Amino acid sequence: MKTILTISTFLIALVNYAQNLSIEGKIRINTESIDRNFKIIILQENHIIDSFDTKEPGHYIAQIKKGAYSFKFHTEGYMPITVMGLNFQNNSKNMNFNLMMKRIPLIKSVLPKTIPKHLKDSSSKLDSISIPEMTEYLILTGKLKTKTKVNSVNKNAGKDLAVYDMPTTEFVIGSKRDKVHSLVTPPFMHRSGETSLMDIESMPSSGSSSSETEMALNTSIHAGQVTAGHWRDLDNWEAWNKTNENAINNYMKQWGFYPNLLSKVILVDEKGQAARNISVTLQTSEGKSLWSSVSDANGFVYLWPNLFTTGEELKNLVLLLSDGKYTLKLKKAEQYINSDKYAVVNFEVKTSQRIEIGIMVDATGSMADEIRFLQVELIDVIGRIKRERPCSDIYTGSVFYRDFGDKYVTKFSPLSDNAFNTIDFIGEQSAQGGGDFPEAVEEGLETSIDQLGWSTEQCTKILFILLDAPPHSNVEAHKAKIRKSIEKAAKMGIRIIPISASGIDKSTEFLLKYFAIATNGEYIYITNDSKIGNFHIQPTGGESDVEFLNDLMVNIILNYSAITCPNQPNQNPADTSKQLVLTEAQIDSLKQQNQNQEIFANENWSMRFYPNPANEFLFIEFSESAEKIWITTMNGQTIYNSQSPGQTSINMNIRDWNSGMYLVYAIKNGETISGKLLVLH
Repeated sequence: MKTILTISTFLIALVNYAQNLSIEGKIRINTESIDRNFKIIILQENHIIDSFDTKEPGHYIAQIKKGAYSFKFHTEGYMPITVMGLNFQNNSKNMNFNLMMKRIPLIKSVLPKTIPKHLKDSSSKLDSISIPEMTEYLILTGKLKTKTKVNSVNKNAGKDLAVYDMPTTEFVIGSKRDKVHSLVTPPFMHRSGETSLMDIESMPSSGSSSSETEMALNTSIHAGQVTAGHWRDLDNWEAWNKTNENAINNYMKQWGFYPNLLSKVILVDEKGQAARNISVTLQTSEGKSLWSSVSDANGFVYLWPNLFTTGEELKNLVLLLSDGKYTLKLKKAEQYINSDKYAVVNFEVKTSQRIEIGIMVDATGSMADEIRFLQVELIDVIGRIKRERPCSDIYTGSVFYRDFGDKYVTKFSPLSDNAFNTIDFIGEQSAQGGGDFPEAVEEGLETSIDQLGWSTEQCTKILFILLDAPPHSNVEAHKAKIRKSIEKAAKMGIRIIPISASGIDKSTEFLLKYFAIATNGEYIYITNDSKIGNFHIQPTGGESDVEFLNDLMVNIILNYSAITCPNQPNQNPADTSKQLVLTEAQIDSLKQQNQNQEIFANENWSMRFYPNPANEFLFIEFSESAEKIWITTMNGQTIYNSQSPGQTSINMNIRDWNSGMYLVYAIKNGETISGKLLVLH
């Protein structure tokens, strides 16, 4: 009997576990750029099911069972908000919440000379009064002011002001300051006091002249404009050695990199096929580890026993090979190094379909031009990789860094299979700060390696680094941190692909080449051909034909991953997906596959659309019936407009839409909810 009960208990627990759903995502306040900590209460039929705090600012993970729930969000300084009617029937893997929360009203004013006794606080001076029952929020400094129109850009717009009617807005495009009249900037675009790519490109026109609108919307920004070349020194080692003999010894000493003693090993499986993503460690016969790396798509692995010293060549070396489960020890490693003899891996080698792509960006003032183009280039790159490798699982993340003493040193969006998170994060960033030439490269690199969330899986990992300035070379601790990060990246199998922007000097160019060489990557340099940015130096050593940067990034990702996908079946000419409106079967299928959702909510109603990113179909639901719905491109062009009252959902085929960011608006009783949608073909 005990055995039967034990088995029954186990089966019940197994069923309960199978019903659990794991959801995670970002929580944003749509008027802020910072990530906040939230307290989340999950309710079902007004009963509290779970209550927890976010472990990381702006990011949550929850376990629930199938069913309908409400989520209540609390954060410091804001009135709580509840999002109702969330129905979970399958594993909604990624669900982002974009919340229109009201601040707890706070009046700061000149206090009277005599303070009523009931307001006195003997422990501190009374300088503010919290009035939570107020329905609107105004910052009142010095004297009471009524709401007025904002006639110039205010760095606290969207944070401290309740009014977003901006008849005159100034912003910078390139090197000129242009004034655009009669533009209304939606509140959700004001996530910081800085001008970002989104701020410039998202202003819907409202009566401006054609010339002013064209300037404001900056419609010239699109993928395939930035030009670049590339060079892989590992494939041209003789030329690299000649370059070093002639000019570069001082740079080696400056940065503490000595990429002279190359140890190349070729790995194959028992069938003679390239053994990819195999961890390799070069050791002395006494067991001291000298360098660790991971084999690439061709089975090549590059090891550096003396990268940070000028030591002599070592003897009696050992190679340790591992697929994560099994380890193979090869003695007399010298016979496999820099020779035509392959090291045969006799355990099963599996090719992962996962591709992880990190983007690290210098966000100081001199990078403004490059950042403006980065988002549209990345949308194009990810979309094309998905088309070329439909069987691959693509994860993206991004790190932005500035310098010590700036508004921030680093900020990041971790690796996620929802490309919206990365692309939206990049679009929110702006270029400011810096001042002197060196920047906090070492901090950006450390964050990129340690905090982006690279998997332990043996898969393709690429980190693109876009920058135009070096770290502080006069501080040895900064350079030591860089060397540590590079060594760690090589061990994790992260291929670093630096992209040098305008303003780079020769010393920084060679530091970037060291990054690429040490991690089995290559060097990309933006050229002057596109006329974007300032002057770009000519690369040292070899150079390639000039290409568009997005084409180059796509080719590098495809070559480094080398994933083979099965042939896709030809599309049926009678496929119902070509209909303008989705069928009931398609809607049901889409709901069952809603792995990535965006929810936009205020205190009265909410809107969610999925999938996001969208590819062929788009489905939008409302918690309350909407009176008007419209969708625009980021430059204000309306592509969908519906004014049929009583709509609780819409669905459409978006196969013919261009890849890019779109704005979705919905109105009910004068209240507007708006959010961003990523279309990625």
